Amino acid sequence: MKILVASFSFFCCAAVLAEPFSSEISLDRFDTNYDSFTSHTLGYRYFIPGQERSQALPYVAYTTFAGRSSVSAQYMMADFSWRAFGLDYSERYKAWQLGGIYQSSEHSLYASLQHSQMISWSGNRTQGQLGYFLQDNWLVTVDVEHEKFSGDKSYWHTGISTEKLWALQNGHFIGFDFGYLRARGPRRDGWDLAADYYMGQPLSFGVFVTRDRDSHYLVSTNRLGVRSQWFITPNVQLRGSLSLEDKSDSEYSWDLGVSWRF
Repeated sequence: MKILVASFSFFCCAAVLAEPFSSEISLDRFDTNYDSFTSHTLGYRYFIPGQERSQALPYVAYTTFAGRSSVSAQYMMADFSWRAFGLDYSERYKAWQLGGIYQSSEHSLYASLQHSQMISWSGNRTQGQLGYFLQDNWLVTVDVEHEKFSGDKSYWHTGISTEKLWALQNGHFIGFDFGYLRARGPRRDGWDLAADYYMGQPLSFGVFVTRDRDSHYLVSTNRLGVRSQWFITPNVQLRGSLSLEDKSDSEYSWDLGVSWRF
C-alpha cells in the first residue's frame, strides 16, 4: 500500500493560440491496478491580459514560458478501497486548491503560490516558488512548502527546481525539468526528473521518474513511466501517462486528461 498524504499539484497546460484566449478548463482521471485508487480532478485557469514573450513555444509550455500571469482553482475527488485481514475498507477524499503565477515579458522574475486544503480532514499545504529566467526558455526556482497533517504538527520543506527548453532547427523542441525537495517530518527527501521531445508545437513524447515526490493524486510513491501530450487543435489537448510503481509485484498507474482553452 502506498503512503497517502494531503497533497496535490496542478497538471495543467496551455496553448499559444492563433487567436487570443484567457481561460482553460481541464479534467483528469488517475487509476492504479492496486488498492482500487481512482481520482478525478477538475481545474480552471484564468490568464491575466498582458504582453507575451516573442518566442516560439510548444503549446504545452505556454503557462511557464510565455510571460503571462495567471490564477487557478482546482477541485479533486478520490476513491480509495483496499482489503486487509479479510475485511474490505473504502474511503473518499475531497480537496480544493487555489493558486497563482506571476511573471512578465518585461523582466525575468518569476513567482508562484498555491494553497491546497483537504475537505475530508484538516490537512493542508502551501507551496511557494521564487525564480529567475536565466534565458527566456530556462527557469530556475527556489521552492518552499509549509505542510500540516491532520492531528499533527506542521513542517517546512525546501527545494530547488529548473525547467529548460531547447529549440531545434527543424521546428521541434527538447524539454527537460528537474526538482529536488528536502523534506522534514514524516516525509522523505525526494526528486523528480523528466525529458520530452516535442514534434513541433502540438505533439510530445516523454519519459519521467520520481523518487518520494508527491503527485497531484494524493499518492506519494516512486514512479518510472512514459507520457504524451497532443493538441488535436490549438484549443483542445489530450494527454496521458503510464508508469510502473513497484516492479516486484507489477504495481502500475495511468492517467488521462483533456483541456480546452477559450
